[in-house]
Amino acid sequence: MEKFKFAVKAALSIALAFLIPFSQGWNQATTAATTIMLIAAIGSLGDSMTKGLLRVIGTVIGAIIGMGLIALFPQERMLYLFFASVIVTIILYFARAYQGDTTIFVLSGITIMTLFQNGEVDNVFLYGIDKTFMTIFGIAVYTFVGLFLWPVHMKDESAQHAKTLTQTQHTFYQSLQKESTKEQQETYNTLLQEEQQLQATVGKTQNAASERGFSTHEWREIIESYRTIDEILLHLYTLHEGIQAPNTPKIPQIERLSLEVESLFVRIEEAWSKQHPQPLPQACQIEYDLLSLHTDDPLKIAAATTTIQTLCELHTHLRNLLKKLNAIHDPLPASFPYEYRQTQDHRFLWGDIEHLKATLVTFLIFWGGTLLWIYLNPPGGFMVVSLAVGLSVITAFTPIKPSLLMLLFSFAFIFAALMYVAVLPQLQYGWQLGIFLFVYAFIGFYFFTPELSIFFLMGMLTLGLSDTPFYSFDIFLMTLLMFYAFLSLLLLFYYIPFSTRPERLFLLLQERLYTIMRKLIRTLYADPKKKQHFLSRLAVQYYRSHLISTVQKMKLWAEQIDEKYFSPLEKEALLAWVLHAERIAYRLEMLLRREAKEGENPMIQTLLQKNGTQLQDVFDRIDTKESDPAHISRILQTLLHRPPSSPQEKHAYIELFSYITMHMRFWESLTVWKQQKAHLNLHTLQESRF
Repeated sequence: MEKFKFAVKAALSIALAFLIPFSQGWNQATTAATTIMLIAAIGSLGDSMTKGLLRVIGTVIGAIIGMGLIALFPQERMLYLFFASVIVTIILYFARAYQGDTTIFVLSGITIMTLFQNGEVDNVFLYGIDKTFMTIFGIAVYTFVGLFLWPVHMKDESAQHAKTLTQTQHTFYQSLQKESTKEQQETYNTLLQEEQQLQATVGKTQNAASERGFSTHEWREIIESYRTIDEILLHLYTLHEGIQAPNTPKIPQIERLSLEVESLFVRIEEAWSKQHPQPLPQACQIEYDLLSLHTDDPLKIAAATTTIQTLCELHTHLRNLLKKLNAIHDPLPASFPYEYRQTQDHRFLWGDIEHLKATLVTFLIFWGGTLLWIYLNPPGGFMVVSLAVGLSVITAFTPIKPSLLMLLFSFAFIFAALMYVAVLPQLQYGWQLGIFLFVYAFIGFYFFTPELSIFFLMGMLTLGLSDTPFYSFDIFLMTLLMFYAFLSLLLLFYYIPFSTRPERLFLLLQERLYTIMRKLIRTLYADPKKKQHFLSRLAVQYYRSHLISTVQKMKLWAEQIDEKYFSPLEKEALLAWVLHAERIAYRLEMLLRREAKEGENPMIQTLLQKNGTQLQDVFDRIDTKESDPAHISRILQTLLHRPPSSPQEKHAYIELFSYITMHMRFWESLTVWKQQKAHLNLHTLQESRF
């Protein structure tokens, strides 16, 4: 149903983008329609006035830059093209690095290029103003249709997302009280996906916050609380022993604490559903004696105390989240508890290698298209360059292959030719043309994904629609040649200068993941007394920001590998291995986030000072017998030699037990992951397909 609504809104927007300019005698109606196609293909389904305004601002900025370059180099065509290529390439790099709606940057880059009227200087500013006006008109039409026809409000999406995430967390927590099952693993994977969606939501909820009557920072606090709860639940999952497993010492307080945690999940769900305050339980207070656990096994003591401590931590954060929801749902003014004073909004992923490669490809496409335009002068002129560069955002280092797009466009060409010959000559009235445009666009948006729909709808642009009907089949064929020209450019640079075969990219990414993990593990077990210099801290920040994105790209390209070319490779086993890598990456990220909290513990500092170097080197030697989990266990047990003698020392011991348990589970999982790799025959991916 949602896809149907989206197709109706987008198709209606395109029909209006043609009909209104035709009725008013405006030029460049195709520019408005093309703008809507780009927004629908690259942007999101939900639209607001703020988002539309930002797109207008992006277009105006592009127009100012484009006309400024024309004014600076009115007679210097090559200088203009050089500076335009550099600026457009940088803007489209921002589009790749940005984690939100990229149409703002894409529209800016395309506006700069479309203002270049094949190097002509006569009436160039009037031409630029017309182009800019029609681009803004297309944005306005799409925005208003999205606002008034089946509007999608961010507040509804955010509230529903939070409620769904709470239900998933509750289900996952209940599964932890049972033996490990396949269903539990599936719920775990769902929770990871929800975590990724949560991260994407952080930068997109400003409108939701204002519409709900609380500040953006308060909303970000709620999102950060969910992120912390996810982390704690994943920590519980890494214990592999359930909440009250038979091989851990029995602790009576765990059962009562577990029931309170379940009750908090239910109350949070009701807070989102009923939107009024819920009863707030007492803070977590649980006391136990380490000596009463009746076991001499230090690792069992570590597992039991970690379970208690983690459950209490989960109870505390759930209670704080409920307190925040009560504050925003209370009709009377209520204080909002702030926990995260330095929350970061990672809207840009800087320095991604594939983004940098794709940016270079965009630069080469610009100049390849420019040389084609200068020496061969294809139909459409410089429009070939504009379309190729703009759509390189969709094709460069993505699974969308230009060869498949050419097949799709060939189908679109056949469909457009039939429409041009059989339907258009039969249309006599404006309302008939409107129905035709609506049905044409609806077919494209409903039967194709948004990214592919634009290539089908390009057939509409070959029809040469105007307020005065004009039929010329030779012009129609010349227009088709223009589209094949820019698609050929995309196809050429899909393979040159970088290989985009899925197996090659997958191998590069898995090696990069190993490098990132190695660097972060060395940071994790570094001596706390040795301060890192500025460049090392920057490198660590870079590796942390790219850890999760690297494993996600591994999963993307692993799914694209055609196993029929690599018979010894089992696709299902490969995908399972990548999924295991994703779990390990999340665990490593969790350990790094907890490092700041636990790093002040004197026992942990002593452990790292004595054994940190050995643990740093374990990753490189993890396949050898001397670095199996038993060896790691001997290293981590060096301080577990006597019971605590004071309350302060007891607290330090509990933190140490938690530290040991988490790191033991991480190394055990890492060992299994590297052993799985040995059975995958990944070396076959290095062989040629032929």
